[in-house]
Amino acid sequence: MSELGNRLREHARKRPDTPAVFARDRWWTYGELVAAADAIAGRLDVGPGDVVAIAIERGIEVVLAASAVALAGAVSAVVDPEDGELAQRTIAALRPKAAIARSGSIAGATTLDGAELTAGPPLGWTPVARPGLAYIIYTSGSTVDAKGVAWSESRAAFDWRADPPEHVDSAPSGVCVPLCTGMGIRDVLRTLHDGTSTVLLDVPFRVGLDQARALGVDRMRLTPTHVDVLLATTIELPALRKVMVSTAPISSKKLAALAARLPNARVARSYGLTESGSATTLWLDRYPKRGHTVGRAVGYRRITIRDAEGRILPPRTWGEVAIDLPVWDRGDGYVDASPELARRFDNALLYTGDRGKLDGRGFLVLGARHAEILKVGGRSVSAPHIEEVLGGGRAACVVGVPERALGEVACVVYMPGADPAKLVAAAAALRADEAPRWYLPRWALPRTASGKLRRGRVALEAARWTNAFAQVVAPDHRTFPAFALDPRHAIVDCGIAPWFGDPGETARNGRIVALVTRRPVSVLALAYLQSGARGAPGARFAAGPFVAAQPDGEIARELVDVFAGELVRLVGLLPGPPQEHTYVRDGGSWRGRDDGALQLAPALVAELDRAAAAVQQLGDVPRI
Repeated sequence: MSELGNRLREHARKRPDTPAVFARDRWWTYGELVAAADAIAGRLDVGPGDVVAIAIERGIEVVLAASAVALAGAVSAVVDPEDGELAQRTIAALRPKAAIARSGSIAGATTLDGAELTAGPPLGWTPVARPGLAYIIYTSGSTVDAKGVAWSESRAAFDWRADPPEHVDSAPSGVCVPLCTGMGIRDVLRTLHDGTSTVLLDVPFRVGLDQARALGVDRMRLTPTHVDVLLATTIELPALRKVMVSTAPISSKKLAALAARLPNARVARSYGLTESGSATTLWLDRYPKRGHTVGRAVGYRRITIRDAEGRILPPRTWGEVAIDLPVWDRGDGYVDASPELARRFDNALLYTGDRGKLDGRGFLVLGARHAEILKVGGRSVSAPHIEEVLGGGRAACVVGVPERALGEVACVVYMPGADPAKLVAAAAALRADEAPRWYLPRWALPRTASGKLRRGRVALEAARWTNAFAQVVAPDHRTFPAFALDPRHAIVDCGIAPWFGDPGETARNGRIVALVTRRPVSVLALAYLQSGARGAPGARFAAGPFVAAQPDGEIARELVDVFAGELVRLVGLLPGPPQEHTYVRDGGSWRGRDDGALQLAPALVAELDRAAAAVQQLGDVPRI
């Protein structure tokens, strides 16, 4: 990274006392940063073309390590260390000259604590040099393994020089995400190149806001999750002048609320990938009626929409978003990419895999994300990796469904051949952002004629169900998805492990839902829902048994009828083809759109009786 190394030495020579990075309650000046990084570089014994893997998620260590690699003219490869097994596998495949990590996190790596370096044992491979590269950032990909995005020296240098800073001596900016993400590390490298000051908010974000106010931070880059936290506080940030929201999607209403919350700041949203950097920007004050878009292409970028054959589509036509980049070198693209992955990024044209369209004025509108890459709280999560850990084979798939705070969360859709209890148990090995929040049954997973899974269709079906449950209730220390019928009553999705115990065989391939009172939570009725099977007459559900809610042991018939009506609606939302439905209550029946009535099967009666007995033990209420 000779360009960045040369600029760092220039800053340290001309302005050694200029604040560079704030981390762990202190400022590091450019003089201190370069002196410490020089010492680390000397002990690493690396030179031009050598690769140094950096498996540190946040803090001053990742800045010192990247600066040391730049001063040595070597290539830094930033690897997410949170999944230790994946990080170890990624580094072994990369075969770097050296690896830097926190103590004990990566076997054989050199440990960096502050500016103190402790060498580990020799790495067990012959290093592979990668001359001509500036840096590599590993991100979650569409495969089980991480994806290495490489930037050449020429492309990185052009990108840094093409858009010089407005004020070198201005107030510090804030980086609010772990540095292993493309957004975080690229922002820090850019500020070091420019000689500006950066605050690393590597503390809980609520604490970071107080820190940003005290330090007079005037620019911040946020994820939609950070926006939710900020909107929920009363913290004033009078010095803030610019706020950029990137990564996960955010609604135009929330963007407008952020602008109203920060009257002294200009608010913008951006779109881009680690492969391209920022590709579009929308400044809300300039285009207040375009908040539903992600803006126009930034300087030296071009956005086109293309069909499956790569042909450019006209405005207002949906297709794949492609980004043209201004500088291209043979080192740009992906590290050791498969042919399929390499085709995405070739000859300065990046096929993003995202669906979008351009309006009549060149503003980019993004479609819903149904690819194998999920964006959970701004972090890229690989659906195939989750599927491999869960071990569901072809009987289960993972898709993203909308979630208010995180933008998107993982949902498992499984067939009768998969055991949901085993899927839940296997999920304990996943990171918190990878762990599925939903487990939904489906009689068969839709596939194309060639056998490829139709994730988009599965995701849309799953989202219909999950969007219906926009609230939570807490019968004990756990919370369950719910939606309100009125101020006193709610309908709850009991999920895979409801409070009345583990699901039986009948509940495996359906859902048990509950009608409950609120404050305190007490179960009034239980129902079983099942999606339509291929060749079966239709989706179906059964309601009952009922437990007492009032002293006289009666549940208002009107409330029961409302519950039955909601079951009619819900059964059509379960993943699977919408079909005719029938529902039954305690031997009496209400008919749906078909002419028949479904009698309660003995196994279903036993299932609901068992659930009601468990509820009785919890709430001490008699059956009607």
